[in-house]
Amino acid sequence: MKRLSPRQILDLLIEFCCLAIIFLLPIYFALFLKNANVFELNKIILFKILILLLLLLAFIKIIKDIRRPIGYRMFWRWRFIYLIIPLFFLLSLTLATVFSIDTETSFHGLSDRQQGLISHLYYFLFFILLLLNIKTAKQINRIIKTIVFSSVFVCLYGLIQAVGLDPLNWIESTSLRITSTFGQPNILASYLLLVMPLCIYLLLISKSRIIKLAYAAIFILQFLNLIFAYSRGAWLGFMAGLFIFVIFIVKSGRLKIQTVSYFKNINYKIVIILFLLAGILVFYSLFLFYQKSYVFKYRIDSFFNLNSGSVALRVNFWQASIDAIKKRPLLGYGLESQKEVLASYYKKDWAVFSKPNTIPNRAHNLCLDVLLTTGLIGLIAYLALLYLFFSVLFDNIKNNKNKLLSWAVFLGVVSYLTSLMFNFSFVVGDVYFWLYLALAILTSRNIILSEARQKKELQEDANLFIKKNNRFNFINYLIFFSKILLVLAVGAGIFIQINKQIKILIADYYFQGLRIARKDNDFFKALVYYDYIKDLGVRDIYYQKQYALILSDWLKDLDKYGVVYRRTGEKMLKEILDEVKFDNYYNNFVRAKIYTTLANEENTDYYNLAKENFKKVIDYSPEMPRNYRELAKMYFKKGDYDKAIENYKISLSKLPEIDNPYLNILHLKNISYKMYLNYLSLGDAYTQKGDFAKAENYHLLAGQYK
Repeated sequence: MKRLSPRQILDLLIEFCCLAIIFLLPIYFALFLKNANVFELNKIILFKILILLLLLLAFIKIIKDIRRPIGYRMFWRWRFIYLIIPLFFLLSLTLATVFSIDTETSFHGLSDRQQGLISHLYYFLFFILLLLNIKTAKQINRIIKTIVFSSVFVCLYGLIQAVGLDPLNWIESTSLRITSTFGQPNILASYLLLVMPLCIYLLLISKSRIIKLAYAAIFILQFLNLIFAYSRGAWLGFMAGLFIFVIFIVKSGRLKIQTVSYFKNINYKIVIILFLLAGILVFYSLFLFYQKSYVFKYRIDSFFNLNSGSVALRVNFWQASIDAIKKRPLLGYGLESQKEVLASYYKKDWAVFSKPNTIPNRAHNLCLDVLLTTGLIGLIAYLALLYLFFSVLFDNIKNNKNKLLSWAVFLGVVSYLTSLMFNFSFVVGDVYFWLYLALAILTSRNIILSEARQKKELQEDANLFIKKNNRFNFINYLIFFSKILLVLAVGAGIFIQINKQIKILIADYYFQGLRIARKDNDFFKALVYYDYIKDLGVRDIYYQKQYALILSDWLKDLDKYGVVYRRTGEKMLKEILDEVKFDNYYNNFVRAKIYTTLANEENTDYYNLAKENFKKVIDYSPEMPRNYRELAKMYFKKGDYDKAIENYKISLSKLPEIDNPYLNILHLKNISYKMYLNYLSLGDAYTQKGDFAKAENYHLLAGQYK
């Protein structure tokens, strides 16, 4: 057995890390460590850990021989445009973060989306490491096969959900719209659009008929998952992909794929006819499916109705986003700021198509999200990145450099971007986007080394290693130990960062335990979990604010257990209050809730502080019914029942009418429950005033909506 050199071992480990990222990221979620954020947080933590390990291996490879790192020296021969545009894109994100309305959130990202600046820096690092370490066509082929092979596991779980045999219990039924390992049907569908063209690519270049049948079966599995996700934006993306596929056939004239002999003489006109016949068969099958599937029929019918369902909701989000963009067009509001911005545009009609008080954290349109977060500068930078991407692909196609692969990547990216016009980006989608960009660049400009060239350079390095060993003197020993110390120092820094990522995941696990403790009404168990989160030292105070909201509504129910509970809870709220610093909608709401909870006869100043923060909240989002209800609860506690009644009634007026024809059953129940709570509170307020007749009327009204 041939002995591997240290450099070859490093190359194998680096490639293994790259393939692990590509394979594990789509299929990994919180299956073993059951934390609060089941999908995106787990995926980004896994990605960051593997990138840090990959970075350490790459650094060792560079430091091993600073003068002659194979492949790395080729990096500097390329045109700088390959780096200038991605760096310009990163610069636009950095500027948007610096001038953000909430710098902390823009840097770390929202808990459920994980698209802060730090995540984008890791995406770019992955892109650079791929460019530095992928050197052969075989490596690219292994990457493509890994992408497709990973999708098999995603699709198998999706199919299990589709037939109603999901072994896991989710809040929403996965038999209606499958989510697989992504937790959201639209995200699953957008992911499939990225990988399906590569499956077709492997099918076309494969020589074995058995392997071709295997790839055909995988594609059918992917297509079924795309259908059962019921994502209309993704279906439009798929149609865009089909259109590009027809252009590819027409443009090529004939399919000239050297590895498939029986394709060489097929006339493109025959292919188009067969393609049209297949399309007719598919659409006829979908028509039959439309007649038998309630969910499919509803998704199709509602797509053409701008006054109902998620289509109407998206129209509302888009209009609000456009209005917000006009106020801050140049740099936007900062990464992950959409929820904060769109809160000021909330209208009561939004609750017709979603739950009351729901604020979206995305505009559900890629261009609007980019403009909201990074402004015109960010949009220009993103379009420049796409220009680089597509120009490289077209150059490859024009010069017949891996032409079929370039077409497949182009088809996948365009289909994916089309779906994002009705959806939003996500961790796996962004990772694969940078991966595809790296693949496009690697297959251009003769960057990929031939096997002969690679063997020659490996032999040159082996000869250099022998020559250096033959003259191993004191200076060489000094250099050797200096490199060891440098690697240890960098390795220590990287493992500190890995430890931080693991702590973030553990903190989320403890937060899930805290929420369960709240459900079980176990105050001290929740307190223990919160102390665990604090001890981890996670910089983001998301969990502190969430705990403050939980504790604010919980504390009044704990008086019956003794004063210790209240004093302990009040102490925790005061500590959290000192950490909530930014002056924005969400922070003002948290502060108002805390002040209301802390207020009593001994601390009447807290009532005024709560009132001031509620005023800021209402001024920012005057149509939000929750704001008035919480203010009414503050007045009720203070004993000012007239103002409490006034605000309960305003809260009721901000809810949609229950006879709205566009309300579905779920949203009707949500609105009815909010009305029940307000009428019940009004009855309690009139009871406290001594007006028992009105109190009885409102209690009876509450009973009608329970």
